[in-house]
Amino acid sequence: MVPIPDKTAAVTTQAFEQHVLTEFGCCAEMLTNAEFQGVFVAMLYKTNIDHQMTNDAANLKHAANLKEMAEQKKRSTDICNTKP
Repeated sequence: MVPIPDKTAAVTTQAFEQHVLTEFGCCAEMLTNAEFQGVFVAMLYKTNIDHQMTNDAANLKHAANLKEMAEQKKRSTDICNTKP
């Protein structure tokens, strides 16, 4: 997780490129809601990331669950990588 000052497309795109793509590489697919448009979507197409957009509550809940799983994995990784 990376703190960002706002959720504008430009700021989100910059954070995604600098902190996600550079650390983990490209993902195959991105599920977003309607607020992710413009610069962010252009970056997804530029990097050949398949983009699915939804306002469907079930898909948003699934995305929230995936986010929680990623956060838990990161926390457990951080704990494992902490040097005594």
